[in-house]
Amino acid sequence: MAKHKSYYFSNRGLGDNINIANRLISGQVFWVKKSTDADYKDFLIGRQRGNVKNTIQAALNACTAGQQDIVCVCPGTYTEALTMSKADVTLIGMGATPHSTVIDGNGSVAVTITGVDVKLENLHITTSGAAIACVYGTGLVGGPSIINCHFTQLELTSIACINIAGTTTRGVRIEGCNFLGASGNADAVNLAGKQAYVERNTAEDLNTTEATCFGSTTYGTGSSNLAV
Repeated sequence: MAKHKSYYFSNRGLGDNINIANRLISGQVFWVKKSTDADYKDFLIGRQRGNVKNTIQAALNACTAGQQDIVCVCPGTYTEALTMSKADVTLIGMGATPHSTVIDGNGSVAVTITGVDVKLENLHITTSGAAIACVYGTGLVGGPSIINCHFTQLELTSIACINIAGTTTRGVRIEGCNFLGASGNADAVNLAGKQAYVERNTAEDLNTTEATCFGSTTYGTGSSNLAV
């Protein structure tokens, strides 16, 4: 049976507004700070050296699938096109709000999900391109949980900011997220599977029909979503 460790993430103002204080963890915790960013040098003193990475992808690659590993990302802008291929990994921004920690796909899908049961929390995810999603995955029997994130895609003219394809996909959870676009022809969420929970999200300058903007093929898509 795995040993459980309890971590308290509250130092120098990091993570004060996100619900990971005293989270029970069975896996490892990896920390990400940009090599040129000295703001969090003191915060990372005492962490295991091998668990501090300079890119988010390096931290994701170091995770072990199925062990509930967590990647904690210090505030800043990270221009990376990420792949989350390992099951049960959480990627979480350590800023006071999602806007503090930005993942910019820079014309590519910012986060491609191929691992099951992954989680994204407290992040600002953005990219560019007329048909480039911020987050993409397909056929995930154990879909991602995406909580308290902000998505910006000002060039999107089709599909959706979050595009989870594949009719076998199950268990997607998208809650408390904000979406900003520039075209009514694009949605906030596109889901091909079922058994999803999509609640308390807002979308601006995207498709204003809430029933389709947030994934009409799911069950669990609630009336608490708002598209304006």
